[in-house]
Amino acid sequence: MLIDTLSRKLVQGMLDKEIIQFDDWEIYMYGLQLLISTVFKLTGFMLIASILGWVAEALIFLTVFSMLRVNAGGIHAQSYLLCFVATGTMMTAAILLSKVLLNYSVLILPAALTIAVTLIIIFAPVDSPNRRLNEQERKLNRTRSLVVVFSLTAIVLVTYFIYPQVLVFCYIAALAMLFESITLTPIFAH
Repeated sequence: MLIDTLSRKLVQGMLDKEIIQFDDWEIYMYGLQLLISTVFKLTGFMLIASILGWVAEALIFLTVFSMLRVNAGGIHAQSYLLCFVATGTMMTAAILLSKVLLNYSVLILPAALTIAVTLIIIFAPVDSPNRRLNEQERKLNRTRSLVVVFSLTAIVLVTYFIYPQVLVFCYIAALAMLFESITLTPIFAH
């Protein structure tokens, strides 16, 4: 796999130059895998969004989804490709659904936000199978998850009330929070 190969070569180079110690190679390997996969995913998403004319929409979805995901956790795909496909599918669904929802009641916005907040309150944070949270990390991530979801909810609602013409972007943000919160539920437990 390309990401593993690149990470392994970079770690080996750091070991050869004595930048890192052998005892720490797994930590660096994991960190580089995350960094490289994130760069590849972001580049891929933005390329697709550019082709479809959805750059602003994609940036909103990815920013909101990621801010919550990094603290709350959620289901993890078994490969980088599956992660890309799953996240891309959620992003595409959120953007398309947001455009459709403009034709319906604006009450869908607070309903989506309420469900997302409720699921975060109940389930966040969720461990990653690759990295289990200790009790201190669990408390910190829970607090961060709650701060992020309440802050984002406030931003979405205030933005809608001040600039109702950007309702589609508010829907995208709300659906990003909703989709991420759904990945925390026991339905997706490992």
